[in-house]
Amino acid sequence: DHTAAFTSKPEAKISLENQKRMSQSALIPIKSRLLRQLSDSSHKKIVGLVDQQRRIYSLIENAVIKRESNAALILGPHGSGKSVVLRQTLEEIKNRYPNRSFKKVFVNCIVYPTDFHVLREILRQTNPEKMHHIKDSPDDLKNMFYEESDPMIIVLEEFEVLLRGKQSVLYNILDIMNTLPSASILLLIVSCHLDALDLFEKRVKSRFSQLQIIFPPLLSVKDLEIYLRNSLILDDDNSQLTKGFNYQTEPSKISTYDTTNVLYHTRCSFL
Repeated sequence: DHTAAFTSKPEAKISLENQKRMSQSALIPIKSRLLRQLSDSSHKKIVGLVDQQRRIYSLIENAVIKRESNAALILGPHGSGKSVVLRQTLEEIKNRYPNRSFKKVFVNCIVYPTDFHVLREILRQTNPEKMHHIKDSPDDLKNMFYEESDPMIIVLEEFEVLLRGKQSVLYNILDIMNTLPSASILLLIVSCHLDALDLFEKRVKSRFSQLQIIFPPLLSVKDLEIYLRNSLILDDDNSQLTKGFNYQTEPSKISTYDTTNVLYHTRCSFL
């Protein structure tokens, strides 16, 4: 009896260690999925941006369905949801109107920091097979829109990089919108500078003064808490592990501090 009692203790310890190891192993795919969702804008949940999403949806829908040309400024600090709303709205339009074709062009002006580079990237994304024929001039851009039958959504992100320059690519696109009625172009300028309009040249400033969509920063701790909780919710795949994880992230189960802690350690575990 004494021998049995002695040997049962290490066996129990081993069993507990195995359970802990198995539990940690089961969380690896959860961490991987959570990191993927945090990195992928299409998975992020939109919080408190109903008006901004509605206005962007209307602009894109009118461009795709009614072939209306327009230009708008989308302003807000980093992390306020500008790119997330844009990409999710484009996907929503695509799913709602599967028989309506349109082209979308995303150019990050940090990666393409001059008018020349932006122009070339727009041409590359729209007509890659004709890149060896073009001369990187405004005429190439005009010819491209002249030949293009589908509506085109052009998104220039981090545009503040180009605001100190001549802004020629912006002027050329706006000029084509005015002089080529057959072209259907929606030009969306995205910047984290709320005073971006003041930096525009006079010849383009008037085109954006009436169409500005402002994304505010998170205004309260409650907004932050909602955002963090939504970031932790995994897409339901009907597995017990996912359901159990999502259940544990409910407000009654986890505090704001714990939510922040989970997000922090999820990120750090993959650095």
